[in-house]
Amino acid sequence: MTVGIYKNNHKEEAAKCFEKLCNLLEKEGIDWFSFREEDRRPDMCIGVGGDGTFLKAAAFALKYDVPVFGLNLGTLGMLTEMDAERMDEVISAIKSNSYEIEKRSSISVTAVQNGKSIQLGNAVNDCVLSQLSMNKVAYLELLVNEEPVEIYPCDGLIISTQTGSTGYSLSAGGPIIVPGADVMVATPKCSHFVDGRSIVTGPDAVITVKVVRTGGGVSVSTDGRETITLRNSDKIICRKGERDLKIVRINPPGFFEALRTKTNHRDYIMEMRNRETK
Repeated sequence: MTVGIYKNNHKEEAAKCFEKLCNLLEKEGIDWFSFREEDRRPDMCIGVGGDGTFLKAAAFALKYDVPVFGLNLGTLGMLTEMDAERMDEVISAIKSNSYEIEKRSSISVTAVQNGKSIQLGNAVNDCVLSQLSMNKVAYLELLVNEEPVEIYPCDGLIISTQTGSTGYSLSAGGPIIVPGADVMVATPKCSHFVDGRSIVTGPDAVITVKVVRTGGGVSVSTDGRETITLRNSDKIICRKGERDLKIVRINPPGFFEALRTKTNHRDYIMEMRNRETK
């Protein structure tokens, strides 16, 4: 068995966790390599960090159609499975195949720029369009299955999976989608319309976002990776990806338990900030 590891290079704790993980894998006779040093097909991917690091590991997992596991070093993890302190338990479960696989859908994103189609890859979380000029508004037209929905004067628009519904989409006022609901969600960012609510579509839908007017261009990112800048009349097309992400689950917390943990941490941060300002 070969494990490909992607670690967060911006956290000192990640380097220590990475070293311990590699030592444990070698002790159990499991081959490993770092995606930061080479790119080849593993049997499993592991992300060492928070949700952002997990998404980078997930990109390799989708590419090679293999499972991915997240060791959590962050504080708001909804995707990472276990804290690093339980690493021995993780290695034991991987070696004995004592885990479950949970499938999550992805989004295939294509840009059409100057009439030319450009494949932007797959997103596990979301595809985000953002107006680049902070003092101007973008006019973005949303279409579902080529049927016009609305033209939004807004700061941008988020197309998310169920997985991404608890991320940026939630911050923009989007709905919480429970695991297993194979949907896509379109959520405007800071819409100038009172009725700029989210649109939830089924798995067979094709969501198109067309740039009607923009002052400084509209950036497109997939799972946080900047990909391209759109101008007037350009568009992106989102549809369900051909592959589902396979997430390794080892005694995972319940979805709503993880969501409460995330909310409680936010409240804790706000409380500490209020104390510092008094």
